[in-house]
Amino acid sequence: MIAELAITLLLVSSGLGVLSSLHTIPAPARVWLAAPIGAAVYMLVSLLLFFLNGTLRPGVALVTAALFGLIGTVVAIVRNWWDRRSLVWAGTALAIAVVAVLLARTIHLTRLTSDSLQYLAISTNIRLPDAIDQLGSFFLLQRQIGLPSLHSLWEFTDRRYLASIGPMFGVSCVGLFVWLTWRATGKISPHRAWLALTSALLLVTSNRLVYDFFYINTHIEMATFLLIAIAGAWLALLTDSPAWAVPAGLALAATMLLRPEAPLVVAIVLVAVAATRAPMTIRLAMTIPSAFVVAVWYGGLLLFNVGTADTLAVLGNLGAVLAAALLTLLGGLSRLRGLVRHSGWLMLVVLALGLAALGVRNPDVLVDSFIATSRNLLSEGRWLITWPAVLVLGIVALAVHRIPEGRLWTTSIMGFGVLFWLLPLLREVAFRVGTGDSGNRILAHFLPVVVTFIVLAAVDRWPETHEPPAVSYSAGLSSDSG
Repeated sequence: MIAELAITLLLVSSGLGVLSSLHTIPAPARVWLAAPIGAAVYMLVSLLLFFLNGTLRPGVALVTAALFGLIGTVVAIVRNWWDRRSLVWAGTALAIAVVAVLLARTIHLTRLTSDSLQYLAISTNIRLPDAIDQLGSFFLLQRQIGLPSLHSLWEFTDRRYLASIGPMFGVSCVGLFVWLTWRATGKISPHRAWLALTSALLLVTSNRLVYDFFYINTHIEMATFLLIAIAGAWLALLTDSPAWAVPAGLALAATMLLRPEAPLVVAIVLVAVAATRAPMTIRLAMTIPSAFVVAVWYGGLLLFNVGTADTLAVLGNLGAVLAAALLTLLGGLSRLRGLVRHSGWLMLVVLALGLAALGVRNPDVLVDSFIATSRNLLSEGRWLITWPAVLVLGIVALAVHRIPEGRLWTTSIMGFGVLFWLLPLLREVAFRVGTGDSGNRILAHFLPVVVTFIVLAAVDRWPETHEPPAVSYSAGLSSDSG
């Protein structure tokens, strides 16, 4: 237990250090960002070391990630950004990590399936000499390197996995959600307590989402990273600060190391950012980490470890992310900004046309997936009333919202919706009925994002323009005022 506690504290400290160098991010928000961002930095370091050495040395990756945090802390100290309040909130983040590890190790709520065992098998084999050659491209593309790299740290503990990873991400996801909904609506809505409380209860009483806190798989990590990515990009726009775009960009890049369909998710978010009025600094912060990951991970697999059967999928993922990143950067040029602002709708049209074309070619897969998903949402998937309620509220929110820069939310959410139905057609295997179906589990990835959007849409008195009224609510989101 002591070793796992030390590992978790190092990851959280790494995240706190990186975030402390971004002083316009409020200290209370860093509490909930610390663990995911520390994990993201560790995952990106692991990716680079894996391709440089052909194997992973988890201890070296952890120390390197901790050094990034130390550098960020030194920067904050030199610039006098650390004060007593920041130290208190940093101590709170570390205390939450300690409690999470103690509870995860003593209550034994960890859940394993055959998929979990594959991730854990990779976490063991990834440390072997020439692992990049021995594991095989199919295994790596299906399970990716992100979660196995985190669990590979088990070599320093007395178990074959880290029980605290899922709970730390789950607590971070809910904590960030509560902070965001409370602070974003606080100065413009008299009902912020009701909004924050009821929406948080919707998440923490969701059977499947809470299950993912303890399930060794990638679902709660995906949900947390996507919330950080979209909310961070949105806050960067509202506050005119690239600081929020840094954790957002890191989180978005980290998703590509978790799931085989993640590059398409990343491309959707980047195109949504491209269509906003974001300045070049925010665009760079959002795109550079993703471009790095897709180039190293998918480019590396293409060069060293991919057979003919995988080449098309790898090229598609590589091309989608790089094209979306390029489009995002082009949107920062004044001459092209007006044209790129229409890219969000164009992307949705292309996705819809692709769905229609593949659906006509393979209608049985689409129909069977629709029937299976409907049954999962209503009964067999054990979502209870979560998704039926969220779908109704989400449709209403799309129609009535007045969220400033709301296009970032709407484009992403609608893109995720179309992509969800594209996935079974792309793999030519329909979704199934049951809690273990991949489609049923993927629904957890988007739930916190959609619920956050619903809460923001419930506010009917957003300032109509960004300047100057936005100062009244963005100031609280970009300072250490709490």
